[in-house]
Amino acid sequence: MKSHWQSVEQDKLKKEKDDLSSMRRNCRATKRQNQDLIERVATQEKQIEAQTFVMNNLRNGIEYLKEHCTKADRGGEFTSVSCTLIQIST
Repeated sequence: MKSHWQSVEQDKLKKEKDDLSSMRRNCRATKRQNQDLIERVATQEKQIEAQTFVMNNLRNGIEYLKEHCTKADRGGEFTSVSCTLIQIST
C-alpha cells in the first residue's frame, strides 16, 4: 500500500514531467518562429539588394543622359526625346 508521501512524490514527478513536456513544446514553437523570421529577413535583404541595384542603375542612367544631353546641346546636335525629358525633369 502506498503511503501518503509516495503519493505526494508521484504527484510532484507527474507535474514536473508535464511541465517539461510543455516547455519542450514551447521551445519547438519558438524555434519554428525563429526559423520563419530568419527566412523572412533573408528574403527582405535580397529584395533590398535588388532595389539598390535598380536604383543605382537608374541613377547612373540619368547621370549619363544628363552628360550626353549637355554635350548634344553644346554641339548643336539633334536632341533625343530622352534629352528633352531629362531637361524637363531637372
